[in-house]
Amino acid sequence: MRDELLVGVDVGSSKLCSTVAVREQSGRTLYVAHDSTPSEGLQAGRIIDLDALGNAFAYALEEVQRLIGVPVSDVVVSVSGAQLRAFDHTGTLALETGATVTRDDIMRALPDGRDATASGQQLVQRVVRSVALDGQVLPDPLGQRGRTLTVRTRDFGASSDFISQLRSAAQRGGAQIHALVPEGVASGAAVLTDDERQRGAVLLDLGSATTDVAVYVNGELHELTAVPLGGYHLSADLAALLDIPAEDAEELKRRHGVASAQLVSEAESFDWGAPTVASLQRQARQGRVPAEAVQVIAGARMAQLLGRVNDIIDGLHVKPNLRAGAVLTGGSANLLGLEMMAADALGMTVRIGGALPWEGFPAIPDPAVAASIGLVRYCADRSRPTGRGGERPIAERLMVTGASHDDWSIPEPAYTAERPAGRPRRRARRPQPTFGQAVRSWMREFIPARE
Repeated sequence: MRDELLVGVDVGSSKLCSTVAVREQSGRTLYVAHDSTPSEGLQAGRIIDLDALGNAFAYALEEVQRLIGVPVSDVVVSVSGAQLRAFDHTGTLALETGATVTRDDIMRALPDGRDATASGQQLVQRVVRSVALDGQVLPDPLGQRGRTLTVRTRDFGASSDFISQLRSAAQRGGAQIHALVPEGVASGAAVLTDDERQRGAVLLDLGSATTDVAVYVNGELHELTAVPLGGYHLSADLAALLDIPAEDAEELKRRHGVASAQLVSEAESFDWGAPTVASLQRQARQGRVPAEAVQVIAGARMAQLLGRVNDIIDGLHVKPNLRAGAVLTGGSANLLGLEMMAADALGMTVRIGGALPWEGFPAIPDPAVAASIGLVRYCADRSRPTGRGGERPIAERLMVTGASHDDWSIPEPAYTAERPAGRPRRRARRPQPTFGQAVRSWMREFIPARE
């Protein structure tokens, strides 16, 4: 078996973030490099221009080749939660009298992936919520005897048309998609610890046009969805209200951040009539717009976004089970004042999440690239041996809940991810690694369904 490259591409409205890892003959997976390239053709998670998105894929592959010195075409790609719908299903299997439960029995008890979603939907993610033998939920029924095997799943589907368009755009750019992973799952694989999943946590991936929301309860992926608001909307508000170019608005947002919920509330009673707005526009054109004005304008939109997220959590009735609080990641997670504002809005502890260290991977503290790093770590975890302590329970091995992490400490949320000037880019350890049949075979088990 040769070394194999694993390339994850997080597809966003403003950029494509790519991460490369190499899976060695020994079975280890090692981080190689990551980078970002501009994105076009997407709007709020929807594909509006296939050719433009195809060009973005082509540009991303060119950058990956520049990073590692060899051409690539096979990729694992993220899917925004804005495209996902959840479906709960139960599958049953009558067992032969006297026979013991095998892994094949559990696979046959799963609802057929081709029938698990509504018409026009394609299964993207499956979480095995429980496996029961004669009505008793067991962590691992393998080798036990019974009459009926029952498997409960939560399935997440995306529009078949969207997936077809995404694959078509990738092919126009010279890329072949071998697996699709929800954005929230990919980000969770990079920034969440097992302890946080077990204690219950909500992950917010704040992108340019959408914010993906992944909720974990008792170690299990409970919900995936998205809010159609992101960092772009904060910049657009600033550009429109201050009558300045989008580039200047983006710079102001990054420099000053967002206001606290209290300041936003106090500003609502302020006179925002035409004279006040005209005065702010004059100051903005002269480069002297007050930081407080920027923070309040951007903070008002962020308050709307966080309010939508809080409504989602309240609707799930799981807030008391989210003892680990919220983790914020994505390109807009580093905005000044966001942690405090999110803690107030959600009523829970909040931290900013970059990619945590994992075997073969360093800590990469930039939240903007967490999802692409999580893509390759998630895939690597699904393919690696179970290691010490024997095999994991069958339900856990089938559950799609992100990577397994050992002995991590939570990093401080003060991050920058600039590459030092003159520092050489890392390259793969072998001259000509390939994607490989082995990787293709284990990717097929991301969604355990009957062929």
